[in-house]
Amino acid sequence: MKRAFIIAILAMASVNIVKADGKTIKGDVNDDGVVNVADIVLVTNYIYGKSSAYFNFEGADVNNDGSINATDIVAIVSMIVAPNTKNYSFALLSQSVVYDNSNHAAFTSIYDNDGQLLMAFREGTAHRPASKAEYGCIRVLTHNSANWSVSATICDVTKDLRDPFITEVDGHLRMYIGYNTFEAGVYQHSGTVYSDYINGTWSEVRAVTHDLNHIAWLWKVRKHNDKYYSVAYLEGEKPALLVSDDGVIWSTVTLFDLEGILTEADMCFVGETMYVCLRKDTPVSEPAYWGVASYPFTSITWTEMERHIESPELLWLPYSGKLLLAGRDVKTTGEVSVALFSASFDGSLEEITTMETSIGGDKGYPGLAYCNGTLYCGWYSGTKSAASISLTTWKVDEQ
Repeated sequence: MKRAFIIAILAMASVNIVKADGKTIKGDVNDDGVVNVADIVLVTNYIYGKSSAYFNFEGADVNNDGSINATDIVAIVSMIVAPNTKNYSFALLSQSVVYDNSNHAAFTSIYDNDGQLLMAFREGTAHRPASKAEYGCIRVLTHNSANWSVSATICDVTKDLRDPFITEVDGHLRMYIGYNTFEAGVYQHSGTVYSDYINGTWSEVRAVTHDLNHIAWLWKVRKHNDKYYSVAYLEGEKPALLVSDDGVIWSTVTLFDLEGILTEADMCFVGETMYVCLRKDTPVSEPAYWGVASYPFTSITWTEMERHIESPELLWLPYSGKLLLAGRDVKTTGEVSVALFSASFDGSLEEITTMETSIGGDKGYPGLAYCNGTLYCGWYSGTKSAASISLTTWKVDEQ
């Protein structure tokens, strides 16, 4: 009875881990991003000579003694029952403009591709085009040594491409891009497309599909286990949590039944728990919503946050007891900041630093990436007619 009780407790427990710099994470024997009882079963089967479809020896050899035995099982159990929570400190390394072409450059996404940093953003003649002839394109910068240079441009003359987001899908890079169009003279959200990076080239954009009965703008796309998730929105409609097997065909998990005009959102997964930061636009400067849900994420508990956060970007560092949240912080005084916060799992915030602050102006939409002990944040600032892309970096240390 005691043994069965312990196994039941372990079966309900797990600790999420994030692969840093492409390295194997100890305890994650099946490489699914979670250390749980499934990994214990694989190690036990290995010890007793039972084969498995997939077995990461390096992940199973938790104590690095070159063999797999009961000691490794005990270590994995300890990780599940009492994972070591890490605290991090952030020391500013640099802040500089990395792209300024005298146009309007905005809406950044930054991605660590096995040590090669990529940054994507929209470039146009203004924040909002005056006609179809002024539709914006997506620029991609690649970091080489100490310099950033344009490595690709993605355009579609029928669409004003905006809000790129780079991620990995099925072993290759994919960029999701929201787009607007002029329809009967009205400039409006029109959908989401994607571009795949295959054989060194970004493909022409293609449309995603979904089961919503209205246009959907997919803000961010995050992977959890073998599924992809995104929050889709359209002003005047309730945002929806979508799920996909391939990142192209999407179906609804649940709608966000909340008051107000709700738009941009990001998600972060820690174990089998999803955390969501959701922008609320009405009334003006209303606090953002913070959502918490357990798999399969059909029921979300919502609370109001302390601040009005726009363009949220979430990131979880390995074993941290908190999340990182970057966004545009808008105050009732009219002060607008591009800021980085430490977010507790209950949504309470502690400001780490402000990259830029002023009354009004056009700025924000940060992207975050963690690589080789350095945190990178791309963001933009300027006016509605001209803006540049900046990069802030911090040295990250465990405390």
